[in-house]
Amino acid sequence: AQAPRAEEQQFAPDGTPLVKHVIECGAAEVAFVIGLRGENVKALEAHTGARVRVCYDVQRNRSVPATARVVVEGSRDAVAAAAASVGADLDKVKSPRRVPCPRSLIGKVIGRNGERVKEIQQVSGATVQVDQHGDPCVVEVAGGPQQLTKATELINASMEGRYASALNVYNDTSSYEPAAVDPYKEIDRHWYPARDDVGRVYWYNATTGQTQWHRPF
Repeated sequence: AQAPRAEEQQFAPDGTPLVKHVIECGAAEVAFVIGLRGENVKALEAHTGARVRVCYDVQRNRSVPATARVVVEGSRDAVAAAAASVGADLDKVKSPRRVPCPRSLIGKVIGRNGERVKEIQQVSGATVQVDQHGDPCVVEVAGGPQQLTKATELINASMEGRYASALNVYNDTSSYEPAAVDPYKEIDRHWYPARDDVGRVYWYNATTGQTQWHRPF
């Protein structure tokens, strides 16, 4: 995620000073901020009192949004709290992710002749690189949100001595025949409401990247 833009002072109709904070990020990353059916945004607004909107930037000749902006508005304290929460959510899926590892445990992550790192990459689909300069060492993981989650879990499991059990979890889910998996079977569970720059509501599907004006369910 990119650094937030500078705050812009605004005023409500009654003269109350308001603050607007804009956080730019990738369209795939923002799904973790929105949550299923917008539940995360609703909870965030209820908890902080800020107004949170998501705007997608659709490039010309493309139907899939490439980037998104999370717009947070309200009192200064409310905006600060909401923006911090949004930033924490985006950090969870930031790529590349840097995972610290004590030098004494780095061998468990790398494996003999690098076999474990290779296996982690194969299972997760992420790219994993190890920097052994310094203590702790740094394991850098790059990829999509789900790839980051899988790879990070396997790296942590390696350090904690539970790699075999963690690997079995992913092997169980990857043992199905590809033809038996229908990624669109529960597509209606991945639609999220969003607003464009002028406040019009439209719908975005985090699985396919499809956007449309009418409510999908």
